[in-house]
Amino acid sequence: MLEDHFRDTTQELVIAGDFNARAPEWGMPQTNKRGRLILEMAARMDLMVLNMGNTPTYRRPGFGNSIPDLSLASETIAAIREEWRIGREMRNRTDPRNKIPHRWNYRKFDDVKFAEKLLSGIGDIPETSQIVKRRENAEDVVSSTMKILKCACDSFMPIIKRFINRKSAYWWTEEIAELRRNCLKLRRKAQRARRGAKGIDYSSEHKSARKELRIAIKRSKFRCWKALCDEVNADPWGLGYKIATQKIGALGSVGTMTAREMQKVVDELFPTHPLRTDAETEIDGSNIPAFSMGELEVAVSSLKNRKTPGPDCIPAEIRSHAVLEWRFKECTVFTKAVTILFATDLSLNDPDRSL
Repeated sequence: MLEDHFRDTTQELVIAGDFNARAPEWGMPQTNKRGRLILEMAARMDLMVLNMGNTPTYRRPGFGNSIPDLSLASETIAAIREEWRIGREMRNRTDPRNKIPHRWNYRKFDDVKFAEKLLSGIGDIPETSQIVKRRENAEDVVSSTMKILKCACDSFMPIIKRFINRKSAYWWTEEIAELRRNCLKLRRKAQRARRGAKGIDYSSEHKSARKELRIAIKRSKFRCWKALCDEVNADPWGLGYKIATQKIGALGSVGTMTAREMQKVVDELFPTHPLRTDAETEIDGSNIPAFSMGELEVAVSSLKNRKTPGPDCIPAEIRSHAVLEWRFKECTVFTKAVTILFATDLSLNDPDRSL
């Protein structure tokens, strides 16, 4: 299909992609069927392989390394090639082994020690009282602030362990986990000493621990189920809804609509409005009002707790604590950052404008 598409072209070609093929020409130890087909196609189209070296572009645990990504070019372009390599940045970006940024367990958060850590690290943030004239300075202030915040999270909150496709039951608690670990420990002792003198004692201890574990699970289920029923009244689409849909099954399919009904729904969801004729107001980047404490508190109150965090994996609760501890500092940082960004954007449009 690729050959048919470029068969009649008279221009020089550069073709790159994930061909998932093997051949010694691009660093693989052996040639498979797909690799032979690609080599035959390259010969018919007068293309040359640009790959150099044997740096793998794909890694997977239990699978090994491979080079599925190929670069092919016409002889004229291949003749002027100086170097072909896989950049470290792109290699890290496409490497499946790269770890997802970790998240912290807010349930074990120590607010007192966290506040002390933030107050002790406020001196590491670059001073913003002076007039900052470059975008890089604002970015340094923001990066320093986020670095201190992440360091405080690492110090006073445990990291959540990631388990693929494993979610704990809604009634699972740390107490039950500790009882289960103790029960398993006693079971191993009882199994090892089954024929020994202490086998009966260990077996009795294991039965007592298992009974205690069952009682703790029943109590937790009863307590969590009662709390779940109360939560359903406040949030009908919360955890209770998710548990019920998993037990009952997926809901039935939505009935089909006619074209007129579909058009009515679209018009209600996406109504048409007349074009706005408001005159554009010119923004003066040098006269931007500063952020106030009231605006900062409103922004903090709008953060929703117990929601999935952003790319930095910092929970909204932590951001609220940080802003409350750094009220004046945060207002100064926000004001300086907005001032610099507006001034930089205006200077890009006006070459004669200086910051």
